[in-house]
Amino acid sequence: MKRPTLIALMMGIVCCAAQGPAAERPVADLIASLQAADTASQIEALVALEAKGADAAAAVPALIGLLKAASADVRAHAAETLGAIGASARPAAEELAGLAGGDADPMVRREAIEALASIRPGPKVMLPVLARLLKDPDPAVRARVLGAVADQGIAAKELLLSALENKETAYWASLVVSELGPQIPEAVPALVKLLDSEDPAMRREAALALAAIGEAATAALPGLESMIDDPLHSAAAIYALGRIGKVTSGAVSKLIAKAEGGRPVEKTVSAWALARLHPGDKRYVRKAVTLLIASLQSDDPRVRLAAAKGLESLDGEPQIIRPIILEALNKADEKTLIAMLDAIATLGPQIVPRLVGTLEIEAARPYVCYILGHLGPEAAAAVDGLVKVLADKDPAARHEAMMALAEIGPAAKAAVPALAEALESPDRDRFAAAYALGRIGRDAIDAKPALLALLENEDHALALISAWALAYIHPECPTCCAKALPVLIAGLGDSEASFRKEAVSGLRCFGKTDKRAGEALKKALDDPDEDVRKAAAEALEAIGQ
Repeated sequence: MKRPTLIALMMGIVCCAAQGPAAERPVADLIASLQAADTASQIEALVALEAKGADAAAAVPALIGLLKAASADVRAHAAETLGAIGASARPAAEELAGLAGGDADPMVRREAIEALASIRPGPKVMLPVLARLLKDPDPAVRARVLGAVADQGIAAKELLLSALENKETAYWASLVVSELGPQIPEAVPALVKLLDSEDPAMRREAALALAAIGEAATAALPGLESMIDDPLHSAAAIYALGRIGKVTSGAVSKLIAKAEGGRPVEKTVSAWALARLHPGDKRYVRKAVTLLIASLQSDDPRVRLAAAKGLESLDGEPQIIRPIILEALNKADEKTLIAMLDAIATLGPQIVPRLVGTLEIEAARPYVCYILGHLGPEAAAAVDGLVKVLADKDPAARHEAMMALAEIGPAAKAAVPALAEALESPDRDRFAAAYALGRIGRDAIDAKPALLALLENEDHALALISAWALAYIHPECPTCCAKALPVLIAGLGDSEASFRKEAVSGLRCFGKTDKRAGEALKKALDDPDEDVRKAAAEALEAIGQ
């Protein structure tokens, strides 16, 4: 993972990528350019409108007209721009549906499908189009169709069931069923039939779709068990059996044999399936966890992801699984530890409880805190664990814990007392603590006295970040405004552009209560740094000046 710079971590800077001249033009000018005679000018305007996203809603009527342009490139770009605009482009749904189902150019069809998926006009428009396009000769078009079907969710059930019965569309429909999983148990009979397909890829995807459905797919047990000894499909079949959670005694014997001496992939997935089938048996769980953690170190990212998912999905008793995982992580060297945690982090918020558990491992704490911060508000369940790390003897662990609490934001309210206490520490923790309190915002009101005391600190950077935090915590407070505003105004003269930009951010908060903030922001419009100028302009617009 790429780590942010210290200044970015302390100051919470949000950098906006510079855009070309066309993107800076007003929407009205760009709409006018859509009527240009040359294709290049039209496409340039379309790209600029796409970059504006929902802010380009006024262009929808003109864009609908370009869906009939002679140039396929223009039609494709017009569709793509409508998709970027989103819900406001729903008046274009019928025209996009026509393109998706009947345009001669596959690129246009693909873009129209993606635009419809972004606009979300509802099943009445989407499903008839998708039904036709499941038979499109272009594989890329079919792939986008199935992606759009997945976005429709359970509303597309009838279409999916029909697609599973069609030889030409069954493979793609199986992929979508794998996304919907337990939402579509009605797909089981069709998927069972597909386990006998002559197409190896079809059999594999049918098994994986049944795995996603899980417990409701028990009717597939005979077919899946017959695939255990199939060298091409054994891993997928065993994985499905583990997800369904039921097998015959004969199948258990085969799984035990493969877990002891099968090929590496079969060995690991068989051990995992046995642990899923016997969640209270420490022998099976230990073997599965050991093999899966070893797989987290694989050079193949797909193997690492599969291993991480396997660990996350083990349903054994916590008192059995947790100590085994912690023991394995404790024994790992730093390189292996980082590889393991990187793989685990790919699973997103559902892995938070496991990450909180790994905070017990001293060597892992800074990195685990970083991962929790990367998850942001979705890691709210980790707040109590992160608060404990604030007392850690390792300054790197404390710093990363504060940064994680900052990224969690308002949901980290329980950390305010500990962060306020850190403001009085003699070390650099004060910067991170002030930043975290500012990100928590109004719920950090109890820290106001400690932050006010730091405004007169001889370290101007600490004073500035404290003023910034107060601006986000209590901008209506006369005392905060009187004491923090001068610090922020002075910050506009800092030699570091990043500090000046953050001063602008704080002034924006005070802008509606004190006219001095607006006056200072107007001066910042002449700042030598483009990002600072842009932030000042946006701040003035936000406060109505």
